[in-house]
Amino acid sequence: MRYKIGLSYLVVFVALFSLIACNFHKNRQEKLLLTGSMNKAIMIIDKNTGEIEWQHAVPSYKEGVECNSVEEVDGNILFSYKKGAMLINTDHDTLWNYSAPEGCEIHHVSLLPDEGFLIAINGVPTRIVELDKNGKTRKDIQIKEDLGNDNPHMQCRQIGKARNGNYLVPVLGRPILYEIDNEGNTVRNYSIRGGAFSVVETKKGNLLLPLGDTHGVQMIDRETGEEIFFFGQDDIFRNLFGCFIGRKI
Repeated sequence: MRYKIGLSYLVVFVALFSLIACNFHKNRQEKLLLTGSMNKAIMIIDKNTGEIEWQHAVPSYKEGVECNSVEEVDGNILFSYKKGAMLINTDHDTLWNYSAPEGCEIHHVSLLPDEGFLIAINGVPTRIVELDKNGKTRKDIQIKEDLGNDNPHMQCRQIGKARNGNYLVPVLGRPILYEIDNEGNTVRNYSIRGGAFSVVETKKGNLLLPLGDTHGVQMIDRETGEEIFFFGQDDIFRNLFGCFIGRKI
């Protein structure tokens, strides 16, 4: 079972460029698995000493690569890197690699409850791909909704699979959250305050949305679509520009 903080959510506020962090499987309360767009490495850090205990080099944003998702899977490291997604071990061996098609970007990969993997592919069209535990494609869904095909970079960052089997797809470039079924159809969309970096389905089924460069976090009622609460950067850190990101851990 993954280590849980507070209400089972991790919402991270970071100035200027986002860092993606989650707990590592060994002594989860003491380790951080961390990366970010401007980082040149994925790192495991001791929270008590601040020492880097392990790192894996990756190209940075300036070199045309962004690492917007990372997590630990049975002691291995799962991450996206804009041009693909991969699973490596701590000896830096590649266990599998999924390359983004030409002209497309991958900013999301995550572990599914059944030990498969979920990938979002920004492109024309936007696609949702599920891999089996060995990294082989088991499902490939073309989203029929236009999520901003003129600029794939502003489509998805982190998506999610809901408990009802549909997919929750925030779009960085527009203030809408889409719920997509297994055929790629839009089941419902939710108006939100800005382009969301990610989405978390709560235990009650409501939707928590870190709003990226809108600089806030919003909770909306899954049934009515109404806002339950919102707080922005000025409610926490005044006069500090930042990007709100988050994920369930």
